Amino acid sequence: MFENIHFHGQFRTYQQKILDNADRYLQDGRIHIVAAPGSGKTILGLELIRRLQSPCIILSPTTTIRNQWGERFSENFLIGEESDKYVSYDLDRPAPITSVTYQALYAAMKRAEDMAERCETTSAKNAEDEIDYASFDFIKEIKRYGIKTICLDEAHHLQNEWQKALENFLAAMKGEIKTIALTATPPYDAKPNEWKRYIRVCGEIDEEIFVPELVKQGTLCPHQDYLYFNYPTDAETADFMAYRERAITATSEFLSSGLVEKAYERLIGLSDDYDFLYANTKDIIAFLVMCSKTGIRVDKKIIRSLTSGNILPFPTAERIELAVNFLIKSKLLSEDERKHCIAIFKRRDVIEHGEVVLGLDERLKKKLVSSVGKLKSIDKIVRSESEDKKERLRLLVLTDYIKKENLSIIGSGADPDSVSVVSVFETIRRTGVSAGALSGSLVILPDSCADIIRLQADFTLSPLGRTGYSAYDFRADNREKVRIVGELFEQGIINVLVGTKSLLGEGWDAPCVNSLILASFVGSFMLSNQMRGRAIRTDKNQPDKTANIWHLVTVERPYLYAENLREKFSRITNENKNELVSFDFETVSRRFDCFVAPNYETGEIESGIARVTILKPPFDENGIERINGEMILRSRESGKLRAVWQTAISKSARLNEVSDIPKERRTPPFLFINIAIVTALFALFSAGLTTFICSLTRSLFAANAYRLPIAIVSVVVCVFAAIFLRDYLFTKVLAHLNPVRSVRTLAECVLKTMQEVNLISDGAHVKVEADSAGVFIHAELLNASVHDQNLFHGAIKELLSPIENPRYLLIPRAKFGGYIYQFAFACPEALGTKSEYAERLANKLKRSIGYVEAVYTRTEKGRRLILTCRQSSYITYNDQVLYGRRKRVSRWE
Repeated sequence: MFENIHFHGQFRTYQQKILDNADRYLQDGRIHIVAAPGSGKTILGLELIRRLQSPCIILSPTTTIRNQWGERFSENFLIGEESDKYVSYDLDRPAPITSVTYQALYAAMKRAEDMAERCETTSAKNAEDEIDYASFDFIKEIKRYGIKTICLDEAHHLQNEWQKALENFLAAMKGEIKTIALTATPPYDAKPNEWKRYIRVCGEIDEEIFVPELVKQGTLCPHQDYLYFNYPTDAETADFMAYRERAITATSEFLSSGLVEKAYERLIGLSDDYDFLYANTKDIIAFLVMCSKTGIRVDKKIIRSLTSGNILPFPTAERIELAVNFLIKSKLLSEDERKHCIAIFKRRDVIEHGEVVLGLDERLKKKLVSSVGKLKSIDKIVRSESEDKKERLRLLVLTDYIKKENLSIIGSGADPDSVSVVSVFETIRRTGVSAGALSGSLVILPDSCADIIRLQADFTLSPLGRTGYSAYDFRADNREKVRIVGELFEQGIINVLVGTKSLLGEGWDAPCVNSLILASFVGSFMLSNQMRGRAIRTDKNQPDKTANIWHLVTVERPYLYAENLREKFSRITNENKNELVSFDFETVSRRFDCFVAPNYETGEIESGIARVTILKPPFDENGIERINGEMILRSRESGKLRAVWQTAISKSARLNEVSDIPKERRTPPFLFINIAIVTALFALFSAGLTTFICSLTRSLFAANAYRLPIAIVSVVVCVFAAIFLRDYLFTKVLAHLNPVRSVRTLAECVLKTMQEVNLISDGAHVKVEADSAGVFIHAELLNASVHDQNLFHGAIKELLSPIENPRYLLIPRAKFGGYIYQFAFACPEALGTKSEYAERLANKLKRSIGYVEAVYTRTEKGRRLILTCRQSSYITYNDQVLYGRRKRVSRWE
């Protein structure tokens, strides 16, 4: 049916590469492609469907994206033919390409399940008869039409009921379906079980097309992320302080209730219960901090048994909160005492979901993140962007809520009280820049647009005071509204468009956008990356386009986090200007883990918030103002930004793929400084010492009578030297002769172990590269799925990082039985789940570093060994050299 259908264009290099390898990827019946927004996934999907030569169902999250498939097919694959005989948007009337939403499939499967239930009820007497999905109209029609391919667009939407419906559908088709999964944002931040379900449907990721490659190909434009900071309003701060005061009052009452003293006495009685102590180390340390706060003289013995010293950490609200919640759930309080404890905090309304919350609760955190203070940031950004880009400005603001009921504030002079479509529009309108608002239920445009729109659609106007703007009530559907307003935006009739992320945040094609403000409070990788994708596409009408992406951050005033709970406002006068206190900043930082762009200083393409190098203390009000000023200045340097991108992507043919994947899902390559040279020098020194001893003995005892004893002594010394050289030079040192060999040896031990226990599939192999000086290296796993790479790189990082709290330690033993603590390693978590796995790794390491013992640490002896190895391991020294400072592993966690 697609025999005479062909793509009328030229595939991009990365698209052609995927198509060339498609047959190999489809051997398991699934192909899973990850590509950034704007990379041409729709064209790629249509070509894969065409090549498979069988009818296909395409599933999309929204009707807008659903319709785009038919439009792209008609524009790029058909010449002079109507698309009606090829494309359908209704499951009841399948066509060669049936493009529907996930919701439509869910509804169809639900209908089938409901029919099954009715059949079971009416045919109870024939209960032995099996009811199969194939007996129902929907599945029968799909099979009758010969559907053999299913394409999952924006596959990251496969969650909850939609995913269940798809799984049931695939089960009903009984393995007859080939799956094409396309997404820009795999759920890398999903929980492990959710990730497994996602992979079970879509298959392992076969190809990833990375942002730098797309910029190099001219598919995406050079772009940069900027942050703009604000403080909460006075009204918001008052709400935060009211909660804080209630939390402080409740805590003071609890500390003076006598419950802490009773719990401490019981803890001392459990000081020999090491299973309890080490299973709750962090909580118990927090409890001891609280005990110290109430004036209890804490026994140094129990402190030493849980830490590597005699000192407790400083009391903070976070530790007090941890301690209280520990007491509520632990055996240190009786049932009545626990109820008393809970009642104290309940009276002050500082319990949420069964846990005490001394910081801000979820409601106030949301209020902080959606602070009205962000409207001032939007005002500043819009004014700056308008001054810089003038009539070329196409700025999009995406937010979460509409608040249509607040329309009365437009033109009234009243201060907006929320971050919503209405309040953001009014903020921008007051700057004098031409603006519009677009959402499912509200469209605001200048009155001057009415004559233009009247030629295309029917509508009614509701003037918004004397502002020159009106609310337009279209009789058309959302698709038509988006098209009309989008054209006005593209033509520059309006320069700023405010919309909701649900309507415009995904699937809306507007390559004219050259500035984006994310006034949405979503922190997930998937949604934030989709929204960002609205701005970074190239535009044929702006060949030199660059894009600015603005992230709004509310900074918490320091006195909201008083560390000394008895002195409510102690941090007003003792502000830590080197600490950026912001729950909102933590959310934005999560976003940056999956965004790549040039480092502000080096120009290297990187991910993570660290690339925004102007985020430097002090973080007081003057410091925040300085940072905001620098952000504005940088956002105006479009020519410099373009040059930085060109330099970065032209340096090497091999782009750093790892940086484009969030750290939660693939750990970056680990840098490691080898000690082989030190070991070799020590071995050579020992051999030289042996020779010197023999010569000295010969000169002292030259008489014939002593020749035999001299010979015996010399032989014995030489034998010991030979054994030493064999064990430490030829067997060990050669395996660590240079940094590449050192890490390769350790990495191969980890990989072989993980393959033997079926954690990583066979066929994967390690590639190790060194820099030109041979000092820094990184290891990566080739011929492996993303999941296997994540697992492997995480294990390598854990093995070669300073020891924290592993389940097993890997400690070499000396010839005479003692532990060699300086060469101890933490057993990676993936291999520490079972003693068998840890012992296998220890056996693999024997060839490299001698006899190694896997030591279980959840005992008194094991805990003490952790503390000893933390202090003695050379890996801590290596970390100090690498980063120029000693990395302090918290002794209290």
